[in-house]
Amino acid sequence: MTNNPADAMREFAKDCALEIYLDGKAMQDDGRVRLDISFEELLELRAALSAVAEDTARLDWLDQVNTRTNDRAGTSYGWKFDINHNRAALTDHNLPALHVRAAIDEARFKSAPVKQEGK
Repeated sequence: MTNNPADAMREFAKDCALEIYLDGKAMQDDGRVRLDISFEELLELRAALSAVAEDTARLDWLDQVNTRTNDRAGTSYGWKFDINHNRAALTDHNLPALHVRAAIDEARFKSAPVKQEGK
């Protein structure tokens, strides 16, 4: 660890280095492509990845709570996201048993506007 801010930023950037595996001609011999992005872009990408990780943890936690409740009660309920004229609600008393991601996706797809031909 360094006390020099410039060196600390370089170490941070090195620690956050990104390597992407692609199936295209842009690959190097070892199959990796280095990204040429600014430090600010790297920080934005790191924040976005952190947000994704937090959302993943939230959804995993909901499924874990539901699993423990089902185990304790001897039930097999899953999640449902219900949207009606009065409210939107995520409930855990649904059969068939859906994981939270599937319940949310089901509601998203059902509520998506239908595209009309030619528009």
